[in-house]
Amino acid sequence: YSLCVTLFELFTGRKPFVSSDPLELIHSHIAKTPPDPCGVNAELSPMLGKIILKLLEKNAENRYQSALGVEHDLTEVLRQYRETGAVADFAVGQHDHSDRFLIPSKLYGRDTDVSKLVDAFQRVRDGQMVLSLVSGYSGVGKSSLVQELYRPLAAARGRYITGKYDQYQRDVPYSAMAYAFNGLCDQILAESAEGLAAWKHRILQAVGNNGQVLIELMPNIENVIGPQPPIPAVDPQAAKNRFNQVLVSFVSEICTPDEPLVLFLDDLQWIDQASLELLKLMLLDALPGLHLVGAYRDNEVEASHPLTLMLNAVTSAGRSYDVVHLGNLSPHNISELVCDTLALPKSEVRDLVGIICRKTQGNAFFATEFFKNLHARGLLTYSAERWRWDTQEIEDENITENVVDFMAAKLRDFGDNTQRALKFAACIGNEFDLQTLSIILESATTMREILDYLHPAINGGGIRARSDEYKRVGIVDVSGDSVVFKFQHDRVQQAAYSLIPIDDRPRIHLQIGRLLNEDAQRRGNFEERLFEIVSHLNQALPVVDNADERLSIAEVNHQAGAKALDAAAYKASTEYFSQAERLLP
Repeated sequence: YSLCVTLFELFTGRKPFVSSDPLELIHSHIAKTPPDPCGVNAELSPMLGKIILKLLEKNAENRYQSALGVEHDLTEVLRQYRETGAVADFAVGQHDHSDRFLIPSKLYGRDTDVSKLVDAFQRVRDGQMVLSLVSGYSGVGKSSLVQELYRPLAAARGRYITGKYDQYQRDVPYSAMAYAFNGLCDQILAESAEGLAAWKHRILQAVGNNGQVLIELMPNIENVIGPQPPIPAVDPQAAKNRFNQVLVSFVSEICTPDEPLVLFLDDLQWIDQASLELLKLMLLDALPGLHLVGAYRDNEVEASHPLTLMLNAVTSAGRSYDVVHLGNLSPHNISELVCDTLALPKSEVRDLVGIICRKTQGNAFFATEFFKNLHARGLLTYSAERWRWDTQEIEDENITENVVDFMAAKLRDFGDNTQRALKFAACIGNEFDLQTLSIILESATTMREILDYLHPAINGGGIRARSDEYKRVGIVDVSGDSVVFKFQHDRVQQAAYSLIPIDDRPRIHLQIGRLLNEDAQRRGNFEERLFEIVSHLNQALPVVDNADERLSIAEVNHQAGAKALDAAAYKASTEYFSQAERLLP
């Protein structure tokens, strides 16, 4: 694609998309059809125009897949032009054979579901607030489906923020919402000085003297609105009303039908009670321009689940919501995926598709990982300009049909240091920063060393960086807490955590809790990391025998209870206070 933008400018004298507005430029590259280069430069050979447009395709799998393919077609254009002064029409990409194993990024079998989600977003642009729920088993592709909103959102000049509830940190109030809104603050901070000043004015007008309420939930907002006056102490019910009102006022200010906001909350099956109550309030207030999107595993959300009860209450109040249910991929969908990856007709991949379907039951994540693993193990190879495999050899491998066991087996192929880093990272959460990992990996002394541990998992697709900033660690000074990695999927995090023997888990959580506590006290950010620290310490209680340390953990629970109380997270507050009481002699 980058080569093509260069070619476009070389042959036409301009770039394919021109704008001084960064958002408009992003939208153009994501969604707009590029102009025909022959329409910009009438002297250009139509065949050269075809090659450029093929390289500019939006979907990567529709572009050339190899440098050899591009070279062949450009060379043919040059040969004809030199020999005859003209270029006859020919089929482009006929010699575009790639020996790289690359699974296409497009979604298979989800066209109807994507349409439902995009139609819901259009209603948001028309002035409504919409809740869209995406349900299905783990690994069916819920998060990938929601990402299809990027394109219409870019066209609408809207914003997309996301947060994820963590299976091993369920007691942290507002965790996913806090993460999402902190991300929004980072987006605002990237704007010009004039834009930042306008946001500061808008937000402070909306929340008045209660800006500190926002800072308690999303610390990054202080960089936008500046330090705020302390919040006056009031009774619990008044504090809850104030918290809810401030949050609703803030959200209503940052989204409008002309500037829509998509708030995607993933893994709602692990949502905390405080988040549910805030979510319910947003739904009942029906804020125009807000598209709330939630994903959850429906097999883990029964009739008595707090999420179900909240949705029932919203329905009783006269509000409706959309549900998109995703099932497993059909054999036809798997066949399309395999054919596109291997560039072979369906008749030649039938046996391979049958194995993938039988082993994975069509689960999108498992099917993709299984397919990748065949290539990684050398069971799928490229020779004589096509992909080849031995069906019997694959069958003889006896690969497990349990996705967590499958992923755990992949992780065991990594070295001891990589496994240890991933196990500790899984304890931190679905996302982790290098700074935190460096604190709890006492054997590692530098960021470079930690990255060396993680590289096999990065290259193997088990984890990925949120940005490419990590590549500069060790070359220039990069703050480790700004380099964030995330597990590719919950199942990968679950597999990494499963590598820790059950009896060892409390001891490891104790080690992590102690180290994070010491580091936070030293850095002066204990309050910011309080919920994270108390979560680890409470999971470690079965192995804490020392009376003084139990008393210390009681005090940390008491502090967490007070903080949750200030944030109107009363259920969490009660649990922390009760834990503190149980730990007293």
